[in-house]
Amino acid sequence: MINKRYVLYVILALAGVAQAQEGERIQTDADPNQSIDLLFSDKTVEGRYFRDVGFFGNGTQKLLLGGYLNTDNSFQFTGGISTEVLKDFTPLKSDLQFSLGSRFYISRLADPSDNVFGLGFGAGWNFTFPERILKLPLTLRGSYYYVPEVLTSGNDQDILDFDIVEAQLDLTKNLAGIFGLREMTVANRNLDNNWNLGIRYKF
Repeated sequence: MINKRYVLYVILALAGVAQAQEGERIQTDADPNQSIDLLFSDKTVEGRYFRDVGFFGNGTQKLLLGGYLNTDNSFQFTGGISTEVLKDFTPLKSDLQFSLGSRFYISRLADPSDNVFGLGFGAGWNFTFPERILKLPLTLRGSYYYVPEVLTSGNDQDILDFDIVEAQLDLTKNLAGIFGLREMTVANRNLDNNWNLGIRYKF
């Protein structure tokens, strides 16, 4: 049976391809201040809110607030802050960014019932294909965060939070389609290991 969400995503992606092929790349804000994501898989739904802030130093940090629910009725709230690093590391510095950050997790696990709290650290990357290479407004990214057992609320309760790879295709100035592979493990329980589809609204 064909999943209707996949059909919708393909239609939106083709719309972006068609507009790009008309001769002009979709123009978006170079650095939107805020964005909201809504992601789905067959077993999960996730919402994320990003906002640029200036908590420390002369640079700009990115704030994350997110909520996650799966079909087992396990719920997780995530908050975090990250900052760009290695700005002069590569000649592609205008298109390729690296970041380091910290996230805290509040997890309510079901079957068996358990509560897990933790503070973790990780890194991320973001690459936007320049127009000279690809006409489509395509961005690839990933993030990898880990909470060791010593920084969680109990024994044998480490947390893995990996956006292994995520692709973003801008469809309009403010709207983008998202497709990515997610890995989420809490206290040795695999909450998510699926391809996710979604949308991002930038403002």
